[in-house]
Amino acid sequence: MREEASPSAPPPAGNDRGLQLLLAGLLLSLAVVDIYLFLWSGVVILALSGFFLLLFAGFCSTPWEAWQLTGRVLTAVCLTFRAYRARGYTPQYPEWPLQFEVLTAAMRVCTRTFGHRIVLEKHARYIRRQSDVLGTLRGLLACWRLGFTVQGVDVHGLEHVWLRRRSEGRDSSDKSSRIVVMYVHGGGYSALSPRFHIDFCVTLANRMMQLLAKDPSLESPPQVDAFLVNYRKAPESPYPAAEDDVLAMYGYLLHHEQLKPEQILFAGDCTGAELVLATLLHLRSQHGPSNLPLGAILACPVVDVAALHQEDAINAEHCILSASMMRAIGLGYLSTAETRETWKRRSSALHPDHDLSQLPPVFVQVGGLDYLLSQARRLMEKAATMDQATQWEIDVHDNMPHVFTSFPAFVLPYANVGIHRMAEFSARLIISQNKVDRQEVKSHQKAEDAGSSSIAA
Repeated sequence: MREEASPSAPPPAGNDRGLQLLLAGLLLSLAVVDIYLFLWSGVVILALSGFFLLLFAGFCSTPWEAWQLTGRVLTAVCLTFRAYRARGYTPQYPEWPLQFEVLTAAMRVCTRTFGHRIVLEKHARYIRRQSDVLGTLRGLLACWRLGFTVQGVDVHGLEHVWLRRRSEGRDSSDKSSRIVVMYVHGGGYSALSPRFHIDFCVTLANRMMQLLAKDPSLESPPQVDAFLVNYRKAPESPYPAAEDDVLAMYGYLLHHEQLKPEQILFAGDCTGAELVLATLLHLRSQHGPSNLPLGAILACPVVDVAALHQEDAINAEHCILSASMMRAIGLGYLSTAETRETWKRRSSALHPDHDLSQLPPVFVQVGGLDYLLSQARRLMEKAATMDQATQWEIDVHDNMPHVFTSFPAFVLPYANVGIHRMAEFSARLIISQNKVDRQEVKSHQKAEDAGSSSIAA
């Protein structure tokens, strides 16, 4: 029997009906006082209703809900300013500038009021389009600033995105001096577009190249590109469609782009990080260690999807995620008890049959205020204690909420600290692999020289 998320669960309404009647009474009184003022007021209200609905259509179903949510957001913003002034104009946390505090306050209102709706097809589709436009605009600016190009490519009926450094005298046909960050975006398996993360990915790739250029052991630092993977979304395509698509795109990089596994680095955030984990497990079970990528970065990962719908209340009052939204995500992706059991057995990194020590190096980054902090700690506990994995690292950032590195630097300058940590991990892996490759070349050359000497003798 199918278990449904509760898309129609009413938000805390208060005296909404009374407020509606009050507004209607005010408009009617205007009609009595001045018919032209009444008409102009109606035009303004309709225009604002359209604007608010356009802004919040990913969460709201009606113009009244859009007005309601707008009022709550404005109230939260005003309360944030008042608290800021009451603290003597000091930030709530040392790393939080005022603009970040205001933005996260507004986001929390949205996710706690109507966040459960992001898994519904109508709302999910709108958020995808909205994030696609916003991400493209932000991304093009970041690419122009850092010297990257954006190129969409259609594979298997979906648009994926290449981010490449503009050629500066480098031989673009030399695939051996190339690293690709294969990025899998989050969004509750249903919302967001890969283009939403262009800004983050070019910043990460650029920082990686800066660190590699400083290393004296690299004669010619590799070019770092990013490949933003798209996948079929729930609810139209539930589990395991997204996993299948991510796995297929790794094959695309190996065969179409002719890359070696050690030239590919996985990365993902939130539910995208869970898809990265599942892909690693599938690759290990199907092809063995030889087909695994160089490493993986998990940013604020969802780890136990099957438990999201039944988790106890988590004390994460300053995180942008909400309990109702996470429950809806869990039920939207794994809608029945059977699919949850299948996912646990086949895709869960917490399952005892999946030995995490057999995976490549993994970097887990999470915020100290993240709703998913406890899941990240459970993952690391299994890796270190049960599986004795020595190549796993956890990077906890105090006072940071969910996916803090995805915020623009002008909103949260501290995001660059998290990105720098990711880049350091990636650069270490690349430099280490470069040493292995050079050693193999030397050994091969010695073998050839020995063979030539024996033939000459």
